Amino acid sequence: MAINNWAPAFKAAKILDMPRNELNGLCNNKAFKLGKHYTSGPLTRSRDTYYWNIPAVEAMLSELSSNAEAVA
Repeated sequence: MAINNWAPAFKAAKILDMPRNELNGLCNNKAFKLGKHYTSGPLTRSRDTYYWNIPAVEAMLSELSSNAEAVA
């Protein structure tokens, strides 16, 4: 996996056009997996230093959207 797929939280929020608290909420709901969709920054576990795998997150958001439409 290329290192440039990962972006810090503030940049990921801009790229994905969603607020950081929404991204973090999806972690809390177990939609995203540690190591696959996000990881913590060096020497800390703070959510402000999470790095997000943009392609993996986009794929999961698309999947979640598809599932929501199928149920509705």
